Amino acid sequence: MPDEPTKKPFSQQLTAALPSSEAAAKSGASAPSEPPKPVATAPATLATPSSKAATTATSQPEADDDIMAGKRAPKGEDFKRVKHAAAEANKRADELKAKHEAAEKRLAELDKVPKHNAELIKKIEAERDELKAKWQTVEAQYDPGFHAKYDNQIGEAVGKIKDAVPADRLNDLAQVMQMPDGDRKRKILAELTEDMDPPTVTDIMIANREIRDILAARKKELENSGAILKSSAEQRQKQQEERKSAYAKSFDDVLAKAQDGDAASPLYQRREGDDDETKAWNAGISERSAVARKAHFDEFDSAEDKAEFALNAAAYPAALQTIKELQTQLAAVEETVAKMQGTSPGLSAGAKGSAGQKLTFTQRMQQVVQ
Repeated sequence: MPDEPTKKPFSQQLTAALPSSEAAAKSGASAPSEPPKPVATAPATLATPSSKAATTATSQPEADDDIMAGKRAPKGEDFKRVKHAAAEANKRADELKAKHEAAEKRLAELDKVPKHNAELIKKIEAERDELKAKWQTVEAQYDPGFHAKYDNQIGEAVGKIKDAVPADRLNDLAQVMQMPDGDRKRKILAELTEDMDPPTVTDIMIANREIRDILAARKKELENSGAILKSSAEQRQKQQEERKSAYAKSFDDVLAKAQDGDAASPLYQRREGDDDETKAWNAGISERSAVARKAHFDEFDSAEDKAEFALNAAAYPAALQTIKELQTQLAAVEETVAKMQGTSPGLSAGAKGSAGQKLTFTQRMQQVVQ
């Protein structure tokens, strides 16, 4: 009689049973002649059973433990229970996978559209555009360039009847002719011209039609108020650049006169030489010129700096006059010292020139200023 084959542990039998057909599972396993040896590691399926499998295990609380401990061999219902639990777990996994894929798809769709109420945003944008158009229309009407353009044209039309109508009615007629056409306008014009001769009334009606055409052109241009404001801004920018250029030229011209010529100022005349004193003097001129340029363009760092500069600038003529008076007084003193030197050779009156000639105080002061 052949030897009976060695029985496999329950874990191996379970693994082999899971992929088998349901018919094979129902057939069960024959009772072993001897209990199988216990295995150390439990299958994951038995360690974490599904809810339905857990219910079955409750009815047999020690079934899996007995099998794993080798106290009994697995039976057909054990395989059915485990297979059912595996099928339920796979079903649940498929459901979760489907929900996950649906959520991912929904998230991808949400990422493609704005995270706000598109209809509300569209409504708000329409209101914004409407208000912007109204603001531009009002702003354009009071734009200096646009206003002056049509005011001048209306003034020219009114000027054509200036000599034909009484002076005390000219302004009233000018105001009425700018009113919208209608019964009220015609009634007022009739009252203002009832005592005038036909040729004068004809001239007034011609002026009225001309002003009406001017106002119509004005209204039509206002429909594109954005272009009016843009053109006005460009014109202002151009004027500012031209004004800045003119200011820069005027400053350079005046500075050139202050540094050279009959009207030159000693405080802005540059000196020749490479010594430190000369360099410091010329650097001071550059600094003063830069400060003056900033003042010319009103580029002060603060209102206090501007006030201080204004005070110093206003005091400059008086300070210069005081210096001149002091130079005159000191020149007289120098002359007195020179006379005293003639009687007392040991008395020195001051420095000497490069050729050994003694310099007067006035000459020395001029050297300091220059």
